[in-house]
Amino acid sequence: MNNKGVHWDRRETKVAEAALTGARFVKLGTADGAVVPCGAGEQAYGVAPYDVAIDKVGLVVNSGTVEVDCAGVITINTPVKSDADGKAVAASSTNKVAGIALDTGAASVKIRVKLLTDSISVMA
Repeated sequence: MNNKGVHWDRRETKVAEAALTGARFVKLGTADGAVVPCGAGEQAYGVAPYDVAIDKVGLVVNSGTVEVDCAGVITINTPVKSDADGKAVAASSTNKVAGIALDTGAASVKIRVKLLTDSISVMA
């Protein structure tokens, strides 16, 4: 059976210190229990599965499989990281890896990503 669903193993509610866009990587913010959009070269904490307004509480998925917007061409089984807008891009040597692509995708397409945020991954 090929189940292409989304499986959230661990999710938390967090306060958005800045507006969050759904299907994008987020990182820990400056306040306790808060998150902000993840930028290029930053370690992702998880993914906001839907939009969250500033100062509102929203869901953050930080383990399992979740849909993420692509910023470029990504092939299945490729390590991914966050770009400047929190979208998934292919990771290369020395990048902070957020997960592994479970689908092939291109810009403006959502792909499933197996999050590796539990193990703060850095490619060597």
